Amino acid sequence: MRNSGQPSLFGSAQDEEKPFDEPTVKTHNKAVRADHKILALDLATITGYCDAHGSGSWNFTTLVKKPKDPPKRLGKQTNGKKLVRFETRISAYIEEYKPKMIVIEKAFIYQSKERKPNFTAFEMAGILKLLCEANGIFLVEYHVQHIKKFGTGNGMANKEMMMDCCARYRVKPVDSNEADALHLYHLAISDFIL
Repeated sequence: MRNSGQPSLFGSAQDEEKPFDEPTVKTHNKAVRADHKILALDLATITGYCDAHGSGSWNFTTLVKKPKDPPKRLGKQTNGKKLVRFETRISAYIEEYKPKMIVIEKAFIYQSKERKPNFTAFEMAGILKLLCEANGIFLVEYHVQHIKKFGTGNGMANKEMMMDCCARYRVKPVDSNEADALHLYHLAISDFIL
């Protein structure tokens, strides 16, 4: 049960003060789900999440604004701080909700030259592996085509198809990150909950 004295991990920036530069939440769809103690994450700078309490997106974007920088460099993202924010958010989530399992999309390098690898996902997956090992949490990785096949019936589905198919969960996701996390969550339920 949630301690009412602590700030919610899912609250918006306007609702409460944000400790330690907390990332913003794009949306929060409250869920009516059994508490399976599973957290599904679509790892990226904007990370989709889904659990028994709801779904949405955490934005880990960090900006550096230096007045002496030329205009083209204003707003350059600092990767280290993004990863610190991610680790802080996940650690707080683990402490509050004590998940037994975290499920993610397996990070891999595409064979196609048109698609660049998401190196942020690799780094975040490494942080997650350390946190899961330290806290006795089972980490499950699914290949992207497996998630798409489960979510839409088509292993080559695009982002719009993935978002449209969230209607079966009675959720209209705000972005593809949340949609992927929703499908991941329900895939884990179908694989691990009898």
